[in-house]
Amino acid sequence: MWVYPFLDQTFLDVAEYWKSGRFDLRKDIPTSEPKMFLFTIVMCVFYTVTNAASSSSGTCYVPSDQQWLVRGLQTQLENCASLQIKPDPSVLIALTLAEDHSLSVITQLVRQIKETAGTEMTSGKVALYVLALRSSCQNPADVSTPEKHVNLVQVLEEKTKEEIKHIDTTGTPKTTYYQLALDTLALCVEKSPELEKAASTLAKAVLTNRFQFDGHYSVDTGAVASLALFCVYEGGSSSQSQITEALKHTIEQILNKQQANG
Repeated sequence: MWVYPFLDQTFLDVAEYWKSGRFDLRKDIPTSEPKMFLFTIVMCVFYTVTNAASSSSGTCYVPSDQQWLVRGLQTQLENCASLQIKPDPSVLIALTLAEDHSLSVITQLVRQIKETAGTEMTSGKVALYVLALRSSCQNPADVSTPEKHVNLVQVLEEKTKEEIKHIDTTGTPKTTYYQLALDTLALCVEKSPELEKAASTLAKAVLTNRFQFDGHYSVDTGAVASLALFCVYEGGSSSQSQITEALKHTIEQILNKQQANG
């Protein structure tokens, strides 16, 4: 059973959107930091295998001859989670995407994430906490432990406002555009009233080619931004044309960086 229906369905929706021909990237688009890398890798691997499978059968599964890859990756993640002093929300997201995850590891991670949730984190870290808790059927707006109560959605909204204000005054985020993309994705999942401004700011960054790191386009940032923008696109937006254009542009940039070895 998939316990994270939004991301599960989003990967499949993006795949179907590309295959449907509803827009032709090559025809319609003119030619003219440090990263939270595990999160993106897991999402890209998941998209690759589910897209390949769904193309042939219309369902979501990993082919039997590739199951060992998934099991090996999953075992490494579970072992990593067991050894961590501080929890990694990316690991929880990855494991909840897996069908045969260890319930004890999931329970441990959820408990650790609740215990370490707080207002001192960066916006992107808060976004990951929100996504991780939602992936395990927890309410990130009501994180309670014997010692505290935290509304992480409210914390995320405030920190995203700080990111946007920093962009408006200095031209750059308080942290990075990667974190702003995570913020937008989490706000979209939570259907936050602050989503519209965040999505518009992210779309503008895409269209003005702000995803540069050491002079190169950041595919990691683009990948998370494409998920966020597609979520906004599917939900509808007052800036739908801008969102659509930004989504096309992001996917085009990612495809342009694709190499023969993947």
